[in-house]
Amino acid sequence: YQMRVWLIQTGEPVPLSKSVKRIRTALLASELASRGHQVVWWASAFDHGSRKFVAPGGSTHLLDDGIELRLLPALGYKNNVSLQRYIDHRYVAGCFRKELKKDLLTPDLIVAATPDYHIAAEAGDYAARLRIPYVVDLRDVWPDSVVEALPRGPVRVLGRIALLGDFRKLRRTLKRASGLVGMMQSMLDWGLGYADRLQGPNDRVFYLGTEPLPQPDNLFLEELKSKLGPGEYPTVIYVGTFGRFNHPEVLLSAVEQICGETSRRPPFNVIIGGEGDRFASIRKKYAHLPGVHFTGWLTAPRIAAVLCIADVGVVPWASGIAFPNKAFSYLEAGLPLVHSAGGDLQQIGNEEGFAEFFEPGNAKMLGEQLLRLVKDPATLSAMGECALRTYNLRFRSEAIYQDYADYLESIENIR
Repeated sequence: YQMRVWLIQTGEPVPLSKSVKRIRTALLASELASRGHQVVWWASAFDHGSRKFVAPGGSTHLLDDGIELRLLPALGYKNNVSLQRYIDHRYVAGCFRKELKKDLLTPDLIVAATPDYHIAAEAGDYAARLRIPYVVDLRDVWPDSVVEALPRGPVRVLGRIALLGDFRKLRRTLKRASGLVGMMQSMLDWGLGYADRLQGPNDRVFYLGTEPLPQPDNLFLEELKSKLGPGEYPTVIYVGTFGRFNHPEVLLSAVEQICGETSRRPPFNVIIGGEGDRFASIRKKYAHLPGVHFTGWLTAPRIAAVLCIADVGVVPWASGIAFPNKAFSYLEAGLPLVHSAGGDLQQIGNEEGFAEFFEPGNAKMLGEQLLRLVKDPATLSAMGECALRTYNLRFRSEAIYQDYADYLESIENIR
């Protein structure tokens, strides 16, 4: 039975070129399309990662695997946590609402991601009106995250009061959903709390996973090797954004402390890959550190090159629960993890033996762990083997999105 499925996700990179690394929605869309389902992906014309418009708003694109990508007009924004971003999300949701008034082919099933909860609410209202089953894919704890970004005290209290309508909107959207999906159990539990119910058979966890690593950019790989010099030092890496929750300053601070305490360079190299709001200021602040190399934004083949020469991957989450996308890339490359993300990553990392946890923001603790690990190649090797084994058993994207598609077919069949 062929379904017409709408996927609504406005924060991921859209694969309009082969250099874009496909993540959750793109991988799910491809799996559904390979089964003969008609897939329409509603996205924003503004790319969250690069802070650029990728194509005209209102344009429609047919991707290689037959997926119809509809880009909604957007306003854009400069910072992750800003009024400008909030207004942008409201505007994109309003454009989606206008599209729903047109003569569209009615979907058989809708999968809406939150964030953004504004557009997910529009999808939920539309689905309820036409009695279409819909699933909410929980990707972040918005609007809780918005409130937590505000200073403690009266400002935060006022912020929560100002967003009371948004909290009601989220509750209504989650309560009426045919099923809730979380990218980790703690995220699903959060959503079930707002839906005010216990986990049922249609509420599932599907980890993010990641597209398999491409062949590394060999020219870039040789360039990196020449910068790092002879292979006397292990290499510690951070690949990701420079955002509020996930940024490498704690790693750079740890290196700075080691240099200050020993009066010499640390016994490991550091590669910092990626960009973001704070990239320029962070690079300037820590440019003096020996053994630290900033690459800037990386294509997927260049990320693969960095992973080729890495010995340890750092996931410096600022606070709370998380299972960042890059953790899966580290695991696929067989890298031990040192991380500060609570929730599923901490639990599974401890159980399987591929990770060590440090307190969020604790540069001294991170530095001590790295010094101990790089001087113990046997432990690093054992952790790396655990990482690769765990990835193959639990986190291969092919298996995750086959299971996700099976689940969606079961939701539609019991409508």
